[in-house]
Order: sequence, then structure tokens, then C-alpha cells
Amino acid sequence: MQNKLKDIHAGTFTELNDLEEIFFENNQIEVLPEGLFNGNKNLRLISIYENKLKEIHGEAFVDLPALTFLQLGDNQLEMLPATIFRSTTKLTKLYLDNNKLKGIDSDTFKGLTELMFLELNDNQIEVLPKGLFDDNQKLISVEQAFGQNFNLIVV
Repeated sequence: MQNKLKDIHAGTFTELNDLEEIFFENNQIEVLPEGLFNGNKNLRLISIYENKLKEIHGEAFVDLPALTFLQLGDNQLEMLPATIFRSTTKLTKLYLDNNKLKGIDSDTFKGLTELMFLELNDNQIEVLPKGLFDDNQKLISVEQAFGQNFNLIVV
């Protein structure tokens, strides 16, 4: 069943200081604006799965020190700002599968030192740039293409 939520405005969750989880699955959200989660320092899980997400502002996930799980799969994302995850340093699981991503900037995962699981499968990515995972020493699983799982051994 599809819901009809299309827009979430910046500041919507500002007063919810104890908020830990947000689920906006199976809606029609197209844009995540700057400052959407400002003030939500306890937020550890965001799931915006199966929407029509086309754009995420580069500052949408700023100041989320507790965020460990981010689900952005099954959307229509074609690109990600290079600094989008810069302040989500505790992130351990990131799902970007089933989008329309054509490429990933080599700085996209920079600073994600806790990242362990990454799903990129079912996108339009042909090449992963050199140095993409340089900061991700704890990364143990990358799923990139049609369900194939590539386990990384970091020496």
C-alpha cells in the first residue's frame, strides 16, 4: 500500500529531541531539504525506503552524531552530493540500492570510519573510483551488482 506523503519541510522534527527512529517508507517523497533533522542528536535510524526521492540536499544529514543506520533504497536518486555523509561518522549500515545512481564521487564515504555494510546494487554505476573506501577500514560487505556480494579483506 502506498501512502501519499510528498514533502517533509526543514525543521519538522526540531522539537523532538528524544527521537531515535524515523520511518517514511512507501511514500512519494521527492526531496530531503537542508536541516531536515536539525536538533535530533539521538536519531540513530532513518529509513526513507521506497519513495520517489530524486534529490538530497548536501546538508540534509548534518549534526546526527548517533546515526548508525540509513536506508535510502528503492528511490530515484541519480547522484549524491560528495559531502552528504560527512557528519554521520557513526554510520555502520548504508543502503543505496535500487536507485538510478550513475556514479559515486571518491569523497562520498570519506570519514565513515565505522561503516561496515554498504548496498549499492541495482544502480547504473559502472566504475567505483579509486580511493572510494580508503576511510572505511571496518567495511566488511559491499553489495554492488545484481545481488553479488563482495567481501572486503582490509590488510
